[in-house]
Amino acid sequence: MPDQVSSCFELYNAQDKAYGEGQKRQLAVEAALKLIFAEAQGGGASVNTLYSNMNELQRYADQIQKALEV
Repeated sequence: MPDQVSSCFELYNAQDKAYGEGQKRQLAVEAALKLIFAEAQGGGASVNTLYSNMNELQRYADQIQKALEV
């Protein structure tokens, strides 16, 4: 996992009580975008893969948010 994404998760968890739902959602979307970006940088991703991942952004963010709920 890229360092940028793990730092998002640490921030999300550390500030759980301080952040509102909108801010938590923003962090989840940011983490999902960073994961998509990391895959695209890996060189193995095609334009179709990038397009597919961007279409799944909402679902990825939903899954990240759900995984971080305590």
